[in-house]
Amino acid sequence: MVDVTAAAGRSAGGLPEYDNTYSTTGHVGTSFAAPIAAGGAANLKHQLIDKWGASIANQPGFLHAMLLLMGDGQLESGGKATATTPVDDLWGTGRLRMRLWTPEGLDAPYRFAFVKRVLSDGDTTSIPLYPDAYGVNQAIPTAVDWFKAVVWWYEPNVNQPFGFPAQLRTRVCDEDSALCYTYATNTPDVHRLWIGGPVRDRRWRIDITGLSIPADLDPDDYYGQQKRAVYTAFYWEDRARDDADGPDTGIQ
Repeated sequence: MVDVTAAAGRSAGGLPEYDNTYSTTGHVGTSFAAPIAAGGAANLKHQLIDKWGASIANQPGFLHAMLLLMGDGQLESGGKATATTPVDDLWGTGRLRMRLWTPEGLDAPYRFAFVKRVLSDGDTTSIPLYPDAYGVNQAIPTAVDWFKAVVWWYEPNVNQPFGFPAQLRTRVCDEDSALCYTYATNTPDVHRLWIGGPVRDRRWRIDITGLSIPADLDPDDYYGQQKRAVYTAFYWEDRARDDADGPDTGIQ
């Protein structure tokens, strides 16, 4: 399963295709794409070390979720992903668009966050998208027109001959109207939650539920326990690209 896609070729002039078209001329293939994705992961890890320290950067779950958050949602059908679209078998979470999780890389008003929760069978955990200093969820600012989240977990039982994978349900819910976008699967999978303008002026949260979490059969993980470590990364922002210190108009 492809998790994230990168440029697959070099132009006739010998330069990597880093433009928004991802067009290819000359030679193409994974020999070009894989090093770009790997290099992106290395750069991301350096950013995590600089900003949050090695204890965060050395957790593969955070690295994995944050890198997948940088996919642009491209689908094999030619469309874009929505809040309940499964991850594409060919494109994964989309084409890699590397971002800085800093004022220089995000357009204010914005928020970027990453969360690890250990989920037991039958449990639900909730993550507010805009908590104040007391943890009370607030309405997302009016200028915000983009929200994207990734929920990822390591599923150990796929490597075991008699293992059954966990079934998780993710929901992004509007607390002011009780509207929820829901995605559930028992296939080891990234969960992608992606919506645009409707997030503004409302209070939103992410709910993650362990619909069925069987015993972990990995001796190096939560062996014998009905638990999974679940990693969530999300951001919302204004895409006007009008900040003096923010990203330029070419950054999606």
